[in-house]
Amino acid sequence: MSEASSTSAFGANDVHDHFRDLCVIYGDFHRAVFLEQILHFVAFARKQELDEIRKVVQERAKGLRAGGKRGRPSAQDDEELSYQARRVAWQHHVEGMTWRQIAEAAGIRVTSQNIKQVTRTLQRREDYLAAKISHAVPPSYVVQDGEKQGDLKPGILDHKPLQQILWSRVALPFRTHPDECKKIVRALWPRASEAAFRELDLRFANTQRRNRRS
Repeated sequence: MSEASSTSAFGANDVHDHFRDLCVIYGDFHRAVFLEQILHFVAFARKQELDEIRKVVQERAKGLRAGGKRGRPSAQDDEELSYQARRVAWQHHVEGMTWRQIAEAAGIRVTSQNIKQVTRTLQRREDYLAAKISHAVPPSYVVQDGEKQGDLKPGILDHKPLQQILWSRVALPFRTHPDECKKIVRALWPRASEAAFRELDLRFANTQRRNRRS
């Protein structure tokens, strides 16, 4: 299912909306809920949807057997990173989990020797999401001058068009979990601009290294 088909009817009562949002939120760390929703989805899926899923799964299996691709990250890699970033942000700011709890939920063994490194890795995942939020929010939704310059305008996260933008570009599930999504955006926004600049600087540096090698 394309992004266009999943976002064009924002706010509509699509039979699969709830399933899509659970995929964004839970992934595989609430496995019982996730598997239940998969069964529910399959029960109501159209033949075309099931055919598309089967095709994607088969292609993904081929890639895994081949050991994956090397070189520049693919769109699939970016999608996986975005998913990981949303999951960390949800656990941290909505469920109130500590960095240690988040790491252990992801199957990462945490020790006194690696706790700082693990924490920084999880914080970078949040930075990645913060950068995506910064890129997604139009300047018209941001205070442009005065003491609160750079802040989100008061009450703007209740604006449906902005919620749709954040759903379609960042995959935050505003349709079914608006309060939780607003909490994440508010928590990450103060560092969003800086995170976006760091991301651009990193991409520029990587491009320069590739050019020097070529």
